[in-house]
Amino acid sequence: MDRIEDCISFLLGKAQQRITRRAKELLSDHEVTPAQYAVLCVLWEQDGQTGADLGLRLVIDSATMTGVIDRLERTKLVERHLDKNDRRIYRLYLTERGRALRGPLDQAMARLNDEVAEILGSDSSRFYRMLRTVGLSK
Repeated sequence: MDRIEDCISFLLGKAQQRITRRAKELLSDHEVTPAQYAVLCVLWEQDGQTGADLGLRLVIDSATMTGVIDRLERTKLVERHLDKNDRRIYRLYLTERGRALRGPLDQAMARLNDEVAEILGSDSSRFYRMLRTVGLSK
């Protein structure tokens, strides 16, 4: 390889930095980070999941997931409740505030998706398919 700009790792890293920076900007009005948004999205689909459930779905290690959950709890977006059948397990439930942010946060991320689609033009759908292949295949 003659130039670093031809390295897939470099290119994906720079794209990720740009997208993450913009996501942080768009979510900042609601004091939510991209990782917190991801957790909220999964809870909006199904409330009452465990931290382990969320970590598996989002491919986030348990220490990082605990930190994200702690911050969501401090900002009163989720609450931890002991599992009814196993007191060793905590389940996470959205608060009213956490449910109310769905619309505004989804709009912010839709804006980000639209901005990226505009940059990519007609290649947008293909690019998303390729990212899913690289990022989500095992």
